[in-house]
Amino acid sequence: MSLTKQLRDDISFRVENCEQSLNSIAKKSGIPCPVLWRFARGERDLTLRTADKLIAFLGWFRIPTARQRLESAVREAIKERWQEAKAGAGNGAIEALHGALVDQVEAMIEKEVKAAIGKIKRRKQKRTA
Repeated sequence: MSLTKQLRDDISFRVENCEQSLNSIAKKSGIPCPVLWRFARGERDLTLRTADKLIAFLGWFRIPTARQRLESAVREAIKERWQEAKAGAGNGAIEALHGALVDQVEAMIEKEVKAAIGKIKRRKQKRTA
């Protein structure tokens, strides 16, 4: 079964079972209503960007963004450091936790910024090539 058929079936199922209206799906997913209507009726296909929005809205699968990866890593670091601080339970444990978290977050941000800059440079190189 093609991705297009699966998307149409999922939308139809949601609409037929009164989970959501087609207008509601369009509004919440950020897809113009006429585009989604024509897609649902089989009159047209979706661009990759529009299909991406619809797939994300339907919650099929997500590739985490750099920000989501960073937030997840920070949450995990906080959990780990908190457990360490609780185990240490000394007067300097909280200060040590704060300092370690600040250092770790700064390192993560630096890594993500370098990755983003690398992507931008590669795109520029592709355009000029």
